[in-house]
Amino acid sequence: MAKILNPRGDGRDADVMDHACVGRPCLWIGENKGTYTQGRGYTRYYKKPRLVCWTRHQNGCPHPLPEFNPETTRCCPAPTFPRPRKGTRPQRQRCQTCGQWATRGIVLESRRSLPTLEHVKCKHEALHHDDGLFPDGMWRCRGCSLYWLHKPKPFECGETFKELLDRKFPSENKPLQKNDTDP
Repeated sequence: MAKILNPRGDGRDADVMDHACVGRPCLWIGENKGTYTQGRGYTRYYKKPRLVCWTRHQNGCPHPLPEFNPETTRCCPAPTFPRPRKGTRPQRQRCQTCGQWATRGIVLESRRSLPTLEHVKCKHEALHHDDGLFPDGMWRCRGCSLYWLHKPKPFECGETFKELLDRKFPSENKPLQKNDTDP
């Protein structure tokens, strides 16, 4: 039995089969509130509900176990972690890009080995805020020429101006096809 440390951010740890469960597609974190009897409901409650892998709790772990997928542990498009000092092993480290914590072990090692996504190369340091078109304004990065409706984080994916307009103001008129005739 292993634990995933603080998966919901409320201080409770989740019981799972092993540490690689954090990167498996079968993981489903749920609350075990107490003793449950089918047809009667909960017959006894815990003082504090426990977090468990609900797939394992209800049906048991699938056989064969799914492969560990490091992409499911990704915290941001370009995770960067500082190298620890020689001879030390910190319990957890904060991602320098997004600020999310990674615990020592398989999560930290898998995040450290993840590459930067192909479509994300810009840190969005040259931002321009425009109040004209949208009520809250929009942000444009002069480095990559992409747009957002909020201030972007470093390496965050954006949209072209056409994609942003198409998403915010969808057109009900379909473009003409080759076989359509103009009325």
